[in-house]
Amino acid sequence: MTRFLSSNSLLFAALAPAALLFSVSCGGSDQAATTDGQAASTHADRGHADDLAAANHAETSGHDDHAHDDHAHDGEAEQEVDMKAKAAEMNAAREALNDAHAGHDHGPGEHGVAGPPPIVVNEEMIASGDGPRVTYEIGRDSVDFGRVTQGAVLHHTYDLQSAGNQDLIITQIKPTCGCTVAKLLVENEAGEMVEYVYGDPIKPGSKMELPAKMHTKNKRGNQTVRINVFSNDPRATMQLGMTASIDPFFNINPGFLTFGKISVGEEVIKTASISTAKGQPMMLTILEHTQPAGARVTLEPKNPDADGRSRSWELTVALGPDLPEGNLARQLQLVSDIEIEGQELREGDVSEKYQASVTVSAEVVGPFTYTPAYLSMGLVRPGELRTRSVRIDGHDANYLLSEHTPSLRIVGLPVPNEPGAYEDWDLAEFFVAEVKPVEGQNAIDVELRLEGLPEDKRGSFGGMLVVDMDHPTKKEIPLRITGVCRGGAK
Repeated sequence: MTRFLSSNSLLFAALAPAALLFSVSCGGSDQAATTDGQAASTHADRGHADDLAAANHAETSGHDDHAHDDHAHDGEAEQEVDMKAKAAEMNAAREALNDAHAGHDHGPGEHGVAGPPPIVVNEEMIASGDGPRVTYEIGRDSVDFGRVTQGAVLHHTYDLQSAGNQDLIITQIKPTCGCTVAKLLVENEAGEMVEYVYGDPIKPGSKMELPAKMHTKNKRGNQTVRINVFSNDPRATMQLGMTASIDPFFNINPGFLTFGKISVGEEVIKTASISTAKGQPMMLTILEHTQPAGARVTLEPKNPDADGRSRSWELTVALGPDLPEGNLARQLQLVSDIEIEGQELREGDVSEKYQASVTVSAEVVGPFTYTPAYLSMGLVRPGELRTRSVRIDGHDANYLLSEHTPSLRIVGLPVPNEPGAYEDWDLAEFFVAEVKPVEGQNAIDVELRLEGLPEDKRGSFGGMLVVDMDHPTKKEIPLRITGVCRGGAK
């Protein structure tokens, strides 16, 4: 470890050359309710794409393939790692780190030039003490903020210095996710701190300052972020760190409102409690655009003060009776009136407030459900027979499928902008459909048989099997028919 005495008599030390790389995955989703029709259309499109893929495979592989609903995919991936090529391995990891941060908004200035040069550790210069050095005050390479509240923006400035007996050149400063750095400041000949231009030489003895921020939004528990400094220092990489123990601002119980299956026309109510972890009174509102259609959402304070603020609120979510069929997954966004700590606001900026989210999920089922969502005949040859079936389950106790046998129609695709209208289909005569009751269940199987397409038929085909129900709230179940006909397919 190299030691030296700075102009203000502070003792500095060289940073150990170890580097720590992180792989980061960020993401999130907000899925709104999907109706049966939309789901069936999506599944049918996917099935049609599978049929075409199977057909293309049969043509290009030189083999006769018999299509099925399920396709097996064989393949293996092999990786060879050369344990002797350590330098190349570290460079590849560095490139992966750059890719992991592509698209992240880390704030201006931290990326510097397009990319740092390959890592080259000069053992001879390290041993001799020659060359440039980046140094810092002993114990100041990492800062521990202690216990902080989730959402706070934490600030720290690292005091660095150019040491050694040659000019220091910094090529890039790269933070990990959850951290941003501002412009690096360097002492000029007049003793002023000015913005550094990456690639410029920094004379030995010059002071440097690196302001950095740690973001704690959506983080909990013990968290550490790193800042990698790449330069011509023979050790190649210096690493700085920030650590904090992050306490939640909100206590939410439960954080997920899972309703399970809900029948159309039914109403189900669930509640959650939202309070501040440290007991601060607050106002709390719901962002209206996050509320799902067909739901009633309310917030009520518990024992509010004269201004209506409370440390604890009750969230009530009532789903139904007007929810559309399909899966519902939505995050309700709740916003307090307490400003997030550590914000740096410019003129015209609006300060951010502490926010929370509660996830609401449900499966809204109508009087009937069915599986699969479409009928894929797969890849067939002219004259080939093929059978597919759909199971329809009834969920209305007052409507027994055994007593209300539906009628079946084989037609063309839906007429655009005309609900319930279908085109004629020239292949309908080659299909036969029938209903088979399921013993002991309020269910039926609808069987569709392909009696063999004509010899001159080539290419993809598609139509509809419409199951006409006489239920008061569900008049029909439209099922898409897809397939591909190719001569010589087996």
